[in-house]
Amino acid sequence: MNKNFDCINKIISNKVISEKENYALMIGLNPSKGARSPSLWNKFFNQSGINAEMYPADLESEEKLIDLLKILETDNNFIGGAVAAPYKQTVYNFFKQNCDDLSSKASFASNNIFRNNKGILTVANTDAAAAVLSIDNEIKSYPNILLLGMGSTGRAIAAILKDKCELTVWNRSKNDTLEIFLQRNKKIQSIECLPCSLASFDLIINATLVGSNQFSFLDTILIGDELVQTAKKSCLFFDINYDPPFSNHSDLFMKNGNKCLNGIRMNLLQACIAISNCYLNFTPEEIENILAKNLL
Repeated sequence: MNKNFDCINKIISNKVISEKENYALMIGLNPSKGARSPSLWNKFFNQSGINAEMYPADLESEEKLIDLLKILETDNNFIGGAVAAPYKQTVYNFFKQNCDDLSSKASFASNNIFRNNKGILTVANTDAAAAVLSIDNEIKSYPNILLLGMGSTGRAIAAILKDKCELTVWNRSKNDTLEIFLQRNKKIQSIECLPCSLASFDLIINATLVGSNQFSFLDTILIGDELVQTAKKSCLFFDINYDPPFSNHSDLFMKNGNKCLNGIRMNLLQACIAISNCYLNFTPEEIENILAKNLL
């Protein structure tokens, strides 16, 4: 077993036990409770004959996260991995001196750790590219978009979409990180209250956890039935969450005659891009094909 696992197991809430030569981690508050990335990464490893395994790493605090990252920096058997809420910003800040990824820099957050061509750990944000790719087949142009939620994922998506469309963003509250982001991206229109009508929007993106099964947000809702009914029928509703497959929001939009997409392919694509960052001899498209053939 990797000699560093003893130290890692003293930091994380769950346990890592393996005889594999190399390893990846899914870092978050409680990814052992059902995060999809370990399954995706491990299917890729198995199908590609790579002697590695990904494990969830449950962390109770940012202090423990920093302790873990210090260990990973010096462990050449750590190939990289994925980062979940609420630690994407902390991970970015830890590695930002080595970061060349524009999405991470724009959003101040990273969901992927990997080694660069010098073998030094660095980070990227694969959420935004995956989100845009996952809806490309459904919407060929982006004239007017409403983005709900400006956390790390929302900011990453906004950083890409701001040059493609008229982008309006909403967040539940203002904070210093959001203010800095908006100052750097003046083209984005920020609103403090949800609009009275959705009629002008061609695409609405829910980048919040509201309506998802994470952190007890399943039964909450942002957009009520009356507001949904103001959306034009051609408007696409895209929820970056995928658990449950269709949220309360999606049900309301489908009832209104709108097409809805969830984040299941986005989640797959962000993993493919992240794995490709760790294994440059595989493209994200090749990895998606490998995983698509073997998903249960």
